[in-house]
Amino acid sequence: MTFPPGGEAPVANVRVGDEFHQLSPGEYHIWLLATAHHSREALLQATRQAGYVDGDQVLEALLGLGMMIELDPEDAKLDAQLAQLRLVSIAIGIGNSAEHPEAFAIGGPDLQPRALVGLDLYTVWGMSYRASIWAVCQQIGALAEEEPAAVARRVAAGIPVLVSNSCAYLDVVP
Repeated sequence: MTFPPGGEAPVANVRVGDEFHQLSPGEYHIWLLATAHHSREALLQATRQAGYVDGDQVLEALLGLGMMIELDPEDAKLDAQLAQLRLVSIAIGIGNSAEHPEAFAIGGPDLQPRALVGLDLYTVWGMSYRASIWAVCQQIGALAEEEPAAVARRVAAGIPVLVSNSCAYLDVVP
C-alpha cells in the first residue's frame, strides 16, 4: 500500500500487462482473497465473512479490468482464454523424486515444496513466461500425441494450486 502525493487514503498498485490499476484497501483485500478462494461462491462468502457488503460488485469490477479471471476447465472457450494468458513463475522448480516420479515439486528459497503438480502443469509453469499457456499446451499435446484441449483442462484445473501457494501468477500475454 502506498500513499499517493496529496492523497489521504492508501492505494495498492496492481499491474496487469503494462497497465497499473489503483485499488482501495478493501478492493485489494478482496483481490488477495481470490488467491485462496478458487470459486466465485467461495470468494463471495469470504468477502462477506471479512465484512464486505459489496464483494460481488468489486468482483465484477476486477473481472472487468482483467485483474481476475474465471477459468472453467470444461468451458468450450478455455483455449481462447489460455491463449491470452501466461503463467509467470515466482518460485523454484525442485523436480520429482524416485519415490514419486509423477509429482513435481515447486518451492521457495528454502527448497521446501509449496506445491506438487503433474508434468503438464510443471512444464507450463516453467515455459509459459515466454508464451501463452495455450501455446505451451499445444506443444505438450504435440509431443505427447494428445489433444491440446485435454492438456489445457488439466493445466487450468491446477493453476489455482500454483497461485494460492505463491508459485506463480497469471498475466496477459504481451
